Amino acid sequence: MATGPIIYRTSTFTHLSSLQNHIRRSNDRILQNEKELATGFRVNVPSDDPLAATRILAYRRQIEQSSQYARSASLANAELEAADGAMAGITEILLRAQEIYQQQVNPLSTETNASAAVETEQLIEQAIGLANSKFGGKYLFGGRDGREAPARAVGDYVQFNGSENSSSVAIFPGLTIERDISGAEAFGGLSSEILGRVDLNPQVTAATKLVDLDGGNGVRLGSIRIDDGLGTQVILDLSGAENVGDLINLINDDGTVAASINTAGNGIQLALSGGDLTVSEVNGGNTAKDLGLLATSAGATLEGDDLNPRLRLTTPVSDLLGGSGIDLSGLTIANGGSAKTVSFAGASTLEDLLNAIDLAGIQVKASINGAGDGIDLRSTLSGARMTVAENGGASAAELGLLLAFADLGLEQLNNGLGVQSIDGNDFRITLQDGTAIDIDISGAETVQDVIDLINNSADNPGTLTASVVSGQNQIQLDDSSGGSGDLSVTPLNGSFAAAHLGIQKTAANPTAAITGDDLSPAGHQASSVFNTLILLRQALSENNSVKLERLGSMIEESRDRLLKARAEVGQRANRIELTRNRLEDQKLRFEALLAEDREVDLSEAVTEFEKQRNVLEASYAVTARILSLSLLDFLS
Repeated sequence: MATGPIIYRTSTFTHLSSLQNHIRRSNDRILQNEKELATGFRVNVPSDDPLAATRILAYRRQIEQSSQYARSASLANAELEAADGAMAGITEILLRAQEIYQQQVNPLSTETNASAAVETEQLIEQAIGLANSKFGGKYLFGGRDGREAPARAVGDYVQFNGSENSSSVAIFPGLTIERDISGAEAFGGLSSEILGRVDLNPQVTAATKLVDLDGGNGVRLGSIRIDDGLGTQVILDLSGAENVGDLINLINDDGTVAASINTAGNGIQLALSGGDLTVSEVNGGNTAKDLGLLATSAGATLEGDDLNPRLRLTTPVSDLLGGSGIDLSGLTIANGGSAKTVSFAGASTLEDLLNAIDLAGIQVKASINGAGDGIDLRSTLSGARMTVAENGGASAAELGLLLAFADLGLEQLNNGLGVQSIDGNDFRITLQDGTAIDIDISGAETVQDVIDLINNSADNPGTLTASVVSGQNQIQLDDSSGGSGDLSVTPLNGSFAAAHLGIQKTAANPTAAITGDDLSPAGHQASSVFNTLILLRQALSENNSVKLERLGSMIEESRDRLLKARAEVGQRANRIELTRNRLEDQKLRFEALLAEDREVDLSEAVTEFEKQRNVLEASYAVTARILSLSLLDFLS
């Protein structure tokens, strides 16, 4: 039976469903176009373009980070500008002080000096005010926390309370910069140190941290090889040790060699039951060397080198001086016309010792020195002088704080008036045999430096010896040349150095020695803007032309310190400005990338909108025709 082609008719419902979906998609595209035209953005929600949305989020993070760094940089720059403004004001004060000095150095009268002293007092008050300048509620020169006013008047003196450190701020990934400058750096405030001249040499104990050995350089941990020379060889991994006790336990756990702290109490000792002990490195390491054990013993015991642990605040007082400890009688510290007795009774750690000094109310700071082997004292009181004496015991001597006359700075001599030198040779020493020795002390800082310059002079034939008179504050010159002339010291080039050193004298033959005058050391004094102004006020008030004439160089030094500090601030500001420019460029690049991924092309969006509207209108027209058909349209 033959059949014709089968004709399938699509139902009206199917046509309508298809048209509805088409219209819905057209409407969605039109709505998207309208949203793009209204917002200007191609991606408004992540579903619009997931990949682009991920990039957009990353760009936004980068832009926000750049903006945050830029804000920090701007704030730091503003703080530095404020600090520079305050320092500029103090510079003007010093310029006026210099004018007063120049006017009064040859005093017109007691009255003019008194008037100048009153003005200088006002300059001191102005300098304190500028030193206490604030920015954003923080003292500009207050150091890291900036909470305490860095300068305050204490009677006739000025106390420095600020930190020696500056605070830093991140202005770029991986880049921080100091956003301020400390008062100590800007205008001084702390005295030169009374340097502890004794290595306090704490003994090594089981609790000694390995990072504290070798003066704080620490131990590069790894493995060591131990050989007894009799065929036994072991490699010990010491990388897990944190302190000397851990190290000794790791060595002893192997059982090959016995480790302990050496008899001197400053290193490690290894011992075998027999043979010669050799310790060597493994794979080019440095552990044996750092532990002072890189050696071969002449027997079964190897005595390690001094491991020289650095001082820590937690170092027990009993561990100092190789375990002998420190006398706890304490010190007597004089500063600013008052003296305090500082007892160390009950101190168990180095921190206890330092706190006893810091809290004595004498305006003196005690700290571990930079080398980590002693302590230093510094006065925070400008205009005052600091000295240290024993309190009936030996604490000051054991801490190395009793300075010998030879170690004193030249600025401390002559009741603090110091020793003036010139460029070139300052004085000539003529020996009895007629030999002339010319001395330039411009590079000398201490009495010992002057003595060394004389003894080591190329003109000295070895017959002149300079020394300190035992137990006295005097310099002595001894001449063994044996000539018939006189031993004499005469000034050169108008220098006052020989007179200020107390040796501008003549010893008539046959006397072959000159004993200098007592140089009256005055203790340590702060080198600061305030100290300079206070000394100027004192000299004017006392009508003391000798004190006054020595102040010219101090004023210059204070100005130079400020200029140096301002130059440093300027350099930091320049670095910040360069970084801000980099941040701005970076931000613009990311904003461009963000716009490229997110923003819509308006002309394309309008064209697409018109296209989708035409498609929608056509869809509506087709739908209308289908809906207008009836059953009669299909009967024929």
